[in-house]
Amino acid sequence: MRGFAFCLVAFWFVAGGMAQDSASVTAVVVTAGKSWSAGGRKLSRGQTLAPGTELNQSGNESSDLILDCGSAGWLSYSCLQLPCTVHSCQLGSGAVRVLRVDLRAGNNGSTSPGHSWFPSLFRREPASVVVLGIREGGQVTDAVVAESGSTVHLGPALNRVLEGKYCFRFTPLPPGNPAASKEATLDWDRSADAEGVLEVPGIEPGLYAVQKSSSEASGACTFKSDANSAWVLVASTSDFPRLRSEWKDFTERIREIEREGASPTVLLTLRHAALAHLADSVQQGK
Repeated sequence: MRGFAFCLVAFWFVAGGMAQDSASVTAVVVTAGKSWSAGGRKLSRGQTLAPGTELNQSGNESSDLILDCGSAGWLSYSCLQLPCTVHSCQLGSGAVRVLRVDLRAGNNGSTSPGHSWFPSLFRREPASVVVLGIREGGQVTDAVVAESGSTVHLGPALNRVLEGKYCFRFTPLPPGNPAASKEATLDWDRSADAEGVLEVPGIEPGLYAVQKSSSEASGACTFKSDANSAWVLVASTSDFPRLRSEWKDFTERIREIEREGASPTVLLTLRHAALAHLADSVQQGK
């Protein structure tokens, strides 16, 4: 009961009485974990929900639901016991944790009060991505990096990667054109080159899914089809200072949301949304 009271107070504080107006809010599904459904049909990213739609989760394992509630921002729902029922963009019962997970609560100059985060994310990631656990150590991390000509300064994405010789594959987002992927190798030694400079012939500024693999003795690169990937925004020298600053603001906001109890799936969704927004901000400025 005490936990429910805390969630209730926190929700009203961050949402500013949003529940009073929720009857008129049309929601969009941002992320829906397994077994979330409406009217007996599984929810999917991009699905529009009528105001107050009844949403259900069954099964044996709880997962996250994130809704874009328009001016009220993004809300995440997580069932504390199953089965559970909520109504779109409304406060749940004591069996549901509701958090506001809206990036625009941060101080960022590239967004307006009416900015919608979802279209940028949806264009690059049409389906929900669910994280089963925390991304294992040694992997590339989501980041903004600088590019100059055919040179990429990958260091900010390598803070979890141990020293060694690796192959990296850069696949442009949105996906759909494997032939556009670029591969490069790097003998990573942060004590000698903390910026992780590598040559990627033909690379252009933009958002990429980046995979890492060990470089074979022959110099060949082999990537597993299910290998983890990170989202890396490759920025031109002129755009990098602004994008790095805004990405820092976003990551600070995401850490606040993490401290409030958001799951790895929610945090991954927010990082991808922020990077997709930043990539669009460059394109719109051209």
